[in-house]
Amino acid sequence: MSQSSIFIPVDEIKAKERSIQQDRNKMRENLLKGPYLYRKNHNTSSDEFKGNDMITVYIASGIISVMFISSFYAFIHLPIIWIMPIPLTLFILMAISYYKAVTTKPGKCINFQPKCSKEEKQQAIERETFGKEHGFKIVDIGYPARYCTYCKSFRSERSYHCKKCGCCVLRRDHHCPWIGQCVGQNNHRYFIQFLYYLPINGITGMIIQIWYLVKQMQTGLGEPSPGNVFFIIFSLISAMIMFAMSCAVASLTYHYSYLLSKNMSSMEDIELVRYECLSHHKAPHFPSYDIGALKNWQSIMGTSFLSWTCPWYNENKELNQHSFTEISLSSIHID
Repeated sequence: MSQSSIFIPVDEIKAKERSIQQDRNKMRENLLKGPYLYRKNHNTSSDEFKGNDMITVYIASGIISVMFISSFYAFIHLPIIWIMPIPLTLFILMAISYYKAVTTKPGKCINFQPKCSKEEKQQAIERETFGKEHGFKIVDIGYPARYCTYCKSFRSERSYHCKKCGCCVLRRDHHCPWIGQCVGQNNHRYFIQFLYYLPINGITGMIIQIWYLVKQMQTGLGEPSPGNVFFIIFSLISAMIMFAMSCAVASLTYHYSYLLSKNMSSMEDIELVRYECLSHHKAPHFPSYDIGALKNWQSIMGTSFLSWTCPWYNENKELNQHSFTEISLSSIHID
């Protein structure tokens, strides 16, 4: 046998390489085009809107200030000045909780490395890259590795990327324009406190305004001054706004309290809906962090009465990032 007979023609080698590459591409597309890919719509989402959130923060601060001034003016004209410390304390608690929610950073996911094989990490990168190139949203919750194509790094279990904040946020709940940033691991507690104090203050202010209106109608209708008439109208409008605002925020308070009792963020609630629509190509179990309603609340709000009610009080303990109750990430594999 001659030496030349053991060589394979170059064209044949290239053809074989092309065939192998085509098979890999086809296999990759079959994997990545599974129904665990959620196609994005073309409407502008809240994360993609590039508005200035500080405008809404100023608006919210202005509404809170006007609510306080109008209620305070009405209150000092009522024969109940001796109970002023109660509504004043409630307002201070609301104002501080709002300030803390606005100024406390939610927390960034930095330099996270998942505990899984290189193959699983590579699959995560390919999933996200393919999804970004083809306009898909990846439903990858429960996978051992999740990759962010914007930060170009891996993200932890409960982290999600926010385009407006420009980073992956730890235990991201949602981006709230009224606080100018995301609600995440570090400011979730203050956000919940604010949601409770705002309706309480709104209803308290509405009662004070109505009481003031009744008193004015009983004593001041005979000789109404322009200033008196103006404040009566202003108080009536303020009472209506406070009632509407309290009802709207109370519904949000109920929703976020329910999620907190399940130890579930808004992002995970959305992912659950998407996950349940899938038939295959998804993690075998949807992750659960539920360890009981009380402990779920304590994981965010703290364990003492002061930490639940006082936004300036800190227990100086790290927030507990609970692992899965049924299955750990390290044991999840793609079927």
